[in-house]
Amino acid sequence: MICGSTTPPFYYGFMCDENRFWGNLYLIQVYFFCFIATLLTLYLRNDPTKYHINAAAYILAGYSTTPGIVHLSYYTDELLVRSFAMWPWLLGGIFYAVGAILFATHFPERLFPESRFVATWLQGHTIFHCLILAAAFLHFWASLRVFHER
Repeated sequence: MICGSTTPPFYYGFMCDENRFWGNLYLIQVYFFCFIATLLTLYLRNDPTKYHINAAAYILAGYSTTPGIVHLSYYTDELLVRSFAMWPWLLGGIFYAVGAILFATHFPERLFPESRFVATWLQGHTIFHCLILAAAFLHFWASLRVFHER
């Protein structure tokens, strides 16, 4: 999800750059961190006590996009991208991070272990997926906007 969410802004945002150096650099950076997070997930897949390590790895992978997003927002020539809104990417990143933290800490089911409602409908894992979907839709909309603004 992180790689798929960041490829469009870096691809379309730096498309008209002569050598595409910055776009390629930011894509390599993000894909590297996502690859490391995936390896950690595969290595720790049988140890549910290590969810916090996976969550931290994916949060780090997600926020490795920050230099590229800041570059597109403040340091890119208007000939490349007319206007680049940072808020959808930032808000989507916050959704991803909050979801990962809730999932890793088993919140709120840890606080209400006897509640059937929480166990059925409000597990951290369920909230995590709802926040991931919200972030994915927000990033999809922002990706279309970057495409049209280039």
